[in-house]
Amino acid sequence: DPAQDVSDARHAPSFADLAERYLVEHAELKKRPKSVALDKSLLRLHVMPALGAMKVEAITRHEVSRLHHKMKNTPVVGNRALSLISKIMNLAEKWGLRPDGTNPCRHVEKYPERRMERFLTDDELARLGSTLLTAERAQTESPSVIAAIRLLILTGARVGEVLHLRWAEVDFERSFLRLDDSKTGAKVIHLGEAAVVVL
Repeated sequence: DPAQDVSDARHAPSFADLAERYLVEHAELKKRPKSVALDKSLLRLHVMPALGAMKVEAITRHEVSRLHHKMKNTPVVGNRALSLISKIMNLAEKWGLRPDGTNPCRHVEKYPERRMERFLTDDELARLGSTLLTAERAQTESPSVIAAIRLLILTGARVGEVLHLRWAEVDFERSFLRLDDSKTGAKVIHLGEAAVVVL
């Protein structure tokens, strides 16, 4: 029935519809708030302008490759956008909006990423320590901010782990932090004497 085909095509979900469903039925239920915020930002800034108006079933590898190629100057962001589109398209298959095995992100190669690893030199650490001491004496910064920076230096913990640290996770008796919900799951961070003093 050609008329039915036209009607079905008109009412078929767009990528924007699918992305909204992804956020409501998947991301907001299963991901951390920070990850959901990143997904929303990627969708708004990069994915929606390219794919938002297209019907889910009409998106091909060509459109995904073209979007990914446009992001070649920001390879990490391009790779995150590709992963997000892939996840959304996998859910489209699961929800019966595309045939199985038709994810258009397949065979779109991610950009190589260099792992950034940077350590402060002895001179940089000394200058940072001096700056923190000056701010502490002049009371130009919150004591909590200064303590957080010192704790980051002394433990090697992630920023979010220190900023969201709860007293229940601090074991003074055995000198360690037991983090229930770090980025990599539950973990223990051993504390040196200086870190205990900061806490």
